Amino acid sequence: DRDSLSQAKILYQEGYLDGIQLHALTSPLTYAHISLRDALFCFYGAQNIATPDDFHPDFEGAFCLVDSKSAQGGGSGERIQKEVLMNLKQRYLCIAGGINTHNIHDFLSLHPAMLDISSGVESAVGIKDVAKVEAIAHAIWAFSHPQTDAQKCANPQTT
Repeated sequence: DRDSLSQAKILYQEGYLDGIQLHALTSPLTYAHISLRDALFCFYGAQNIATPDDFHPDFEGAFCLVDSKSAQGGGSGERIQKEVLMNLKQRYLCIAGGINTHNIHDFLSLHPAMLDISSGVESAVGIKDVAKVEAIAHAIWAFSHPQTDAQKCANPQTT
């Protein structure tokens, strides 16, 4: 809503935020009945999708975050099917929704520009689990630094 956006813009202007994630866009070009074309703050919109047809490629901002479509909108912890994401063919694919250590490789294989990892590293709603954060950070590092077969044989405990 307008009040939340006004508060976020103040935090942005004071340097507390690098950008503002906008959910519940009234259109890919509008938020809280405000045109995003003239926005004087860094933002990105979030679109909730279940199929490739749900995605609106004509959006304002440098990129768009795609999240799963659910009754609550974003933050449900539900994931978008990999086949749907593969069909988007976006230059800067930014993904949210149900990302955790069990499926992080599926998402990383899509070479996204950004992953929004939240519910997948929580022990309870809104409570981050340090062990889960460390585990997913390790999984991301391991994916981006694959070992050669010779390294795996030399260090079998790290595989």
